[in-house]
Amino acid sequence: MPAIDLRGLALIVLREGSITAIDTETELTTWGSDTAPGALQTKDHVSLIVVVASADSAAVGSTGIIARLRGTGFTQFDLPAGAAGGTLATSGLDSGFLIAAKVDFDIDGRVRFFGEMVGVDTGTVQMAIACYG
Repeated sequence: MPAIDLRGLALIVLREGSITAIDTETELTTWGSDTAPGALQTKDHVSLIVVVASADSAAVGSTGIIARLRGTGFTQFDLPAGAAGGTLATSGLDSGFLIAAKVDFDIDGRVRFFGEMVGVDTGTVQMAIACYG
């Protein structure tokens, strides 16, 4: 897999969290040990979105993973972030995904990050979304 080139880019915003319900937008509200980082208010240009996600496959079935960016002052983004599943519940890490999308937009206001599991509820998906500019 080619490396993601972050030279000349700065981290603008990042959020992470657990997705535990099917067909439900789950807001990603934490940043590691900072469990209450507050609302993301920013005015920046975004050039790259990076999404990482992993699924534990605690239940049998197949699930798709979607990363969503919502907010004021920019167009909503929905990005496919992976798919996982199988015929045997593993109760352990099944798969991990890294998605990097080159984009070109400005954020001017509040931004919120969401993850969504679609298809079959196969357990928990852990996701992080970061914007660089």
